[in-house]
Amino acid sequence: MLEDKTYKLGLALSGGGFRAGFFHIGVLSRMADIGLLRHVDLISAVSGGSIIGTLYYLRLKKLYESKKGAEVKDEDYQNMMVEIQNDFLRAVQCNIRLRTFTNPLKNLKMCLPNYSRSDYAGELFEKFMFKPVGAFCECKRCIYMHDLTINTTIKNAKIPKLLMNATVLKNGHNWVFTNSGMGEIDRDKSLLFVDGNFKLERVKSYQDLCKSNCHSRCEEQNKRKRGPCKHSCFRLGHAVAASASVPGVFVPLAISDLYEEGIRVQLADGGVHDNQGISTLLSERPKCTHFIISDASKQMESEKEPSTHIPGVVGRSASILADLVREKQISGHMKKYHRTTALLHLKKRLS
Repeated sequence: MLEDKTYKLGLALSGGGFRAGFFHIGVLSRMADIGLLRHVDLISAVSGGSIIGTLYYLRLKKLYESKKGAEVKDEDYQNMMVEIQNDFLRAVQCNIRLRTFTNPLKNLKMCLPNYSRSDYAGELFEKFMFKPVGAFCECKRCIYMHDLTINTTIKNAKIPKLLMNATVLKNGHNWVFTNSGMGEIDRDKSLLFVDGNFKLERVKSYQDLCKSNCHSRCEEQNKRKRGPCKHSCFRLGHAVAASASVPGVFVPLAISDLYEEGIRVQLADGGVHDNQGISTLLSERPKCTHFIISDASKQMESEKEPSTHIPGVVGRSASILADLVREKQISGHMKKYHRTTALLHLKKRLS
């Protein structure tokens, strides 16, 4: 059925830290086993889901560009998922989160306004998680978003579109990174009647940011570029770090000089806006007709005697609100698309 061009399959990978990463690997592996993974058209990833979504995309790039005309089989996807599992397990053992605190020079650099612990986390993601995949030339010092573009001669290849979600703190809107551009997604027209906040214009192409139109030169001299042009080579690790900058653990990732109005974009974890990534799937055109939602977010647990102290009540209230938003988003989606949606979720934490 999914061979029909009228069908469009969207895959949502929720947030939930490294727990979500292991859960998503299991979901993707099962999809590979039943021959469904190769039919995905769109991947919407949030926080921990963005880490797995990026690993999958890098492995897919390596697979497609190494085949050189040969057909891709279901067995190739199954082998790829085994490699992704090993990639992720190796990176988790490096304890990236702790490493963001142990480099004295980086800690000193964090005194600067345009460098934070989230920026350094992005660099560590590239070093320990993405570069070992080997999808790029070893001479590259950094991996940029436009490097995700897959060039292949395989006839039966279906290249999905990867969207990594973050949250704009200034207006509460959803921000999306792709291999071609970045910015706020198009909001439902019904929301315009109740949302009075400003909207940031979407950057459709990273190359359009460069006034010199010399993209290769900008990549070589990226550190010396100023203004919007310096973002024409936006780092992959920084995009993932922005999507996974959990409030209270990491500070927001800042993007300066992108807009002429002097607006400094501050990006927090994508789960603040939509931890399941469903809204991004629904905003893309043409619309998805079929959905697979991998929801690894931890459900709020019942408490017989919840804390009545102010910190406890504040934390519990935030959990109740997050749980309510999750229920409303999923139930609203299932009411409309229950016939074409597969929902996989956790009722309990992973053991």
